[in-house]
Amino acid sequence: MNIFLKKINSIGYSLFHWLFGNAGRTLFDIAFIIYATSLPNPELAVSIVSIATTLPYIISFILGYFCRSDKR
Repeated sequence: MNIFLKKINSIGYSLFHWLFGNAGRTLFDIAFIIYATSLPNPELAVSIVSIATTLPYIISFILGYFCRSDKR
């Protein structure tokens, strides 16, 4: 029973961490885009911000694919 409670507790902490991490990342991205619209060339700045915020997800997907295709 004690092991089961520890497992639930760690799942709760993981969920809490995931929710606040995603919320913070989303708020940062929104604030960054709002700041980019106030720059002299807002179309270019928003495009750069959009690429910069999307790039980590794309790289993570590609690296995950290559890691999974490892033969070991």
